[in-house]
Amino acid sequence: MQRHTNNTYSSFSEFLNASKFGNIPFEKIPDDEWNNWVDNNTDFQSWEDMQTTASQEWISKKLGF
Repeated sequence: MQRHTNNTYSSFSEFLNASKFGNIPFEKIPDDEWNNWVDNNTDFQSWEDMQTTASQEWISKKLGF
């Protein structure tokens, strides 16, 4: 998270809580508003881009790359 948020957020939980959505269930967050938050506060253009990168990095780490 730090690498993708200019060292602003150290975890996804911190990132979520810093948004205006921190007090509502994640599945109730409007997609367009969440994508906007991700785009404006990370180096990703969308939540999908963020998830894809996180998955790839997690798999690479587990495989020892």
